[in-house]
Amino acid sequence: MDSARDLFQRGIDLQERGLFDQAVDAYARALELEPDNEDVLLNLGAAWLQKGVAQKAVELLSRVLTRNPDHALALFNIGKAYLFLDDLPKALAAFERTEEFLPDDPEVRKSRAQVLSRLGRQNEAADLLMSRLEALGTDPEALHALGADLLELERWQDGSEVFRRCLNAVPDSIPALEGLIRCQLALGHLDKASTSVKRALMMAPSHPAFHVQMVDLHLAENHVEAALDHLKKALQRSPDDPVLRAKMDELMRRLPVLQKRAGEPAVGGPRPSPVETQVYDVLDALYDSRITFPMAIHELRDLYARDDNDLFVCDELANLLFQARQFGEAAQLYTRLYGARPLDPRHRINLAKATALDGDPQGARQFLLDSMHELPGEPDLPLTLVEIKLLEKNFQGALQTVVQTLADFPDHPHGLFLQGYVAIRLDDLVQAERAFQKLLPLAPNDEEVAVWYGRLAILRGKPQEGLAVWARLHDGMESLVEILARVELSLAAGRPAEVMPLLKRIGDYKPRFLEDHLLFGKAFFYGGDFAGAQAQLDVVLKEEPEHGEAQALTALCHLGRGKPNKFWICWQKAVESDALQAVLLGLVLAPVLQFAQAERIRVETRKLLEIAVADEADRARLTRLLHAYAG
Repeated sequence: MDSARDLFQRGIDLQERGLFDQAVDAYARALELEPDNEDVLLNLGAAWLQKGVAQKAVELLSRVLTRNPDHALALFNIGKAYLFLDDLPKALAAFERTEEFLPDDPEVRKSRAQVLSRLGRQNEAADLLMSRLEALGTDPEALHALGADLLELERWQDGSEVFRRCLNAVPDSIPALEGLIRCQLALGHLDKASTSVKRALMMAPSHPAFHVQMVDLHLAENHVEAALDHLKKALQRSPDDPVLRAKMDELMRRLPVLQKRAGEPAVGGPRPSPVETQVYDVLDALYDSRITFPMAIHELRDLYARDDNDLFVCDELANLLFQARQFGEAAQLYTRLYGARPLDPRHRINLAKATALDGDPQGARQFLLDSMHELPGEPDLPLTLVEIKLLEKNFQGALQTVVQTLADFPDHPHGLFLQGYVAIRLDDLVQAERAFQKLLPLAPNDEEVAVWYGRLAILRGKPQEGLAVWARLHDGMESLVEILARVELSLAAGRPAEVMPLLKRIGDYKPRFLEDHLLFGKAFFYGGDFAGAQAQLDVVLKEEPEHGEAQALTALCHLGRGKPNKFWICWQKAVESDALQAVLLGLVLAPVLQFAQAERIRVETRKLLEIAVADEADRARLTRLLHAYAG
């Protein structure tokens, strides 16, 4: 008969060979012979953890720590088990105790930093590792993880040092080189960035992010034509790359402003209209806030009146009218464009959207179905049909259409985005996460993707994952949308100290579109100016009385100003209009509200759940909100 020592040694051998099932069996038999053997308990707990059964590991390691509370290895392993179980406070406590006995152990330090980062305390995690940077040695994985946190924290100097060390360890690391270039560009070290980008393109000439960074470098040096030329050549080699195409779209949008800033003449090429320069001057003035929206529309109407056969002016005027929510007139112009260019799906899509928003979604749907027969193989047509079904709140119908479209075009970025968005609407967070995980590598710099993945992260209770996506996004601009998305994720992660520094970066923006007024309302709200917020929200609600997000923000403004009755009325309207937006804002504020405010939200939400909400997805969302408020 085998002794306990023999079985223990056999378990060690099996565990080292990765045969965890057999190791568990050997240790269990040893434990039957010696139930209080600490070494057997310790190794058996570690084996269960390696098998992924963390709760069993906790039970066994707790027996060790009951007998010996200072057992460093048991403390470390139980910390790992709690981390696996996502019980972060207990994991942190275990690693802190372990560090008392093993103060110089790099694995303990890295584990503690990992927990701090998962808790949303990235600054503390980064400080912890930066204080003993030499201890990380040449561990590229740990260095890169630290570098990613430093990018998110915008600690460019520290990030530059960490990525440099990472490259010393692994000279051909693409993520490390990409991170180093980001830091150099942010620090304004253009000469160093130039050297790094050239090295990067020699090492990985087909990596799209390096081409985007070369474009950003040229733009930082005010070499607009060089940026455009480089991007065109990159697209010739990879014409379907979504990162490069998104950068080209952005560059073309910003081109007039960039050229004026650089003092360069317009890039040559065929002109679609003799008044193209005048059109771009008008749009430039609008986007630089030198003229108002009505003035811009008036100017383009004058240009179109000179020659109503000028399809370029017709297109730009239709787009402005659409943005100004004058959908009927926009639809008339899109009809003209569609008639002149029937094979261009873009004009059919714009016409369908304008028709639906002008109050005829059924006509828009029929037009799209006809267009799908006339132009088969155009995925954007059925995806526009999905958007119209979403407008009608036909979420199941939208899901059916997007699934059918993705069956033919499985990697279509907009299709994957809509699949994730519809899943969020149906409160299928697992499917939404699956869709976004497939989408994120295809659209790493898409702001709308980052916004909705951040909202999904808030709904899943993991806002730090949303912050990580924003940390990786590098499109050369920091928009109001990005700043406010970071504000909301920081609040949801329990980091209110980061809010005001973010809001101070808003700069000299002026609202032009309805969406801008909503964003400014949010900015005033998160800055504590409830009266300023309400003034912006009133603009939105005057145009769209059923706007759920504006109603929810209005309710919260009343709550912040101590008006509980008005809060209840507006909160009820918000939940009835769009419970998703109300829940998102509630989850954002849950970690930071005062007790009385949190209690008011909890009480009124429970009341609505009991008497007014029938939709199952909304009930699930509101229940999640109640749990966040300990209801």
